[in-house]
Amino acid sequence: MILDNLSAHRGADIRRWAKKNNVNLCFTPAYASWVNPIEAHFGPLRQFTVANSHHRSHTARTQALHACLRWRNANAPPPRRPRYSTP
Repeated sequence: MILDNLSAHRGADIRRWAKKNNVNLCFTPAYASWVNPIEAHFGPLRQFTVANSHHRSHTARTQALHACLRWRNANAPPPRRPRYSTP
């Protein structure tokens, strides 16, 4: 599982859960948001729902964020699987 260096991700509870579920925690380097796959989604999300917006309330902004995520999920291309060369 790929995680950023948020302190909450490094706690004892997370490490116990990972060990119990046989999950390898892979932390991205500090100050390297470009390595974190989720970061590629934040720019468009911010651009389409927050930038130059004048939402009347937090509820309206939340609805806009949810609409953007629903559209993205409905229109996203299938995930690519990494290709590994065989020796």
